[in-house]
Amino acid sequence: SSSDNAASLVTVSATSRVVFNDCTFERYPMSSGDYVSIASGGTAQFFGCNFIGTQTAGFVVNNAAAVPLNVYISGSYNTTGRLHNNCTIISELL
Repeated sequence: SSSDNAASLVTVSATSRVVFNDCTFERYPMSSGDYVSIASGGTAQFFGCNFIGTQTAGFVVNNAAAVPLNVYISGSYNTTGRLHNNCTIISELL
């Protein structure tokens, strides 16, 4: 990503299947994009991940599909004040 993290930190394509385990995603305060963008058809699971930073726009995990069962978030820590979009949250500390 660029020096100011203007775009998503991670983009998951429509054909990708990804597991994030104990990852830390951090954004600069002036950023407005999503932390993680998932194209419709892609799947992702987040276990024990940390989402850090503050911003006024964008989602933390943005699933473009209207099916939240494609993306699971479990045992993660979200200090961003931002929401996830179309995700199944099993447990998350805020």
